[in-house]
Amino acid sequence: MISTETVNSPDLVFQQYCKEVFGVNRGIYNTIDEWFLQAGAVSVLERRRMIVDFLQDLSEPNPGEKAALLKVGKGGLTTALHAFWKKCA
Repeated sequence: MISTETVNSPDLVFQQYCKEVFGVNRGIYNTIDEWFLQAGAVSVLERRRMIVDFLQDLSEPNPGEKAALLKVGKGGLTTALHAFWKKCA
């Protein structure tokens, strides 16, 4: 579960959290954020919680690590976003 402090942090701090924990660069982060916005998640706080849930859903933790780096193949991010959105609806 993500802390309220992290969810309410400035955009750069939140993006750095995603990079540190999930290995997501700024471009991928922005793509995920924009996708959720276009899908109907208008609230920034709602999107941030969804982003973390989505990244946790895709990540397979290794022993001793917070989470594995996000790994999706070409075109896999959009497919994964659609599947996650459908699962949450």
